[in-house]
Amino acid sequence: MDNEPAVKTLLEFRSDDGTRSSIVMKYETNFLVHLINGDNTQLVEYNNLQDAENKAEDWVQGVI
Repeated sequence: MDNEPAVKTLLEFRSDDGTRSSIVMKYETNFLVHLINGDNTQLVEYNNLQDAENKAEDWVQGVI
């Protein structure tokens, strides 16, 4: 049996035109945000859920 910590998906966001998406995940005590734009992806780590959510929403809205 594997004792690897699990990554749990909490939230998913998608832009209105469908070109950008983001996924907020919980991993151990941190939050990961997977930013996706076509073949370009980025994974960003945060210490709290609010910052992770803000980043994910800003990404799909094209703010960043």
